[in-house]
Amino acid sequence: DRVAEFLAVNSHPFLGSFSDYLAKHLDRLSLVERQTLSILATMKNPVALRDLKAQFQSNEIIQLMQTLDSLERRSLISITQTLQDTFYQLNRLIGDYMNTAKSPSRNELVAAALK
Repeated sequence: DRVAEFLAVNSHPFLGSFSDYLAKHLDRLSLVERQTLSILATMKNPVALRDLKAQFQSNEIIQLMQTLDSLERRSLISITQTLQDTFYQLNRLIGDYMNTAKSPSRNELVAAALK
């Protein structure tokens, strides 16, 4: 299968000029949305909701749930439900972009928002 060979060699073949578009799109996200994407970008496997909640303060949990819904509607993350938990994962193209581009850390995002 030629497509599989191409994708195996080119881990993020579609970024090219699309990375500018992604950068602009991600810049429009809220602070919590960017924080959530940044956390998910550091994880190779899907993250359980309970583990994701642990990354946020208790007063941010409701906003986190709204954020996860928003990110899924925008097709930036995927959601998998099991009997035990709900798992969240960054879509591959977004993950590739965030891991190859200079992606700010959570602390950098918070500092920028406070300026």
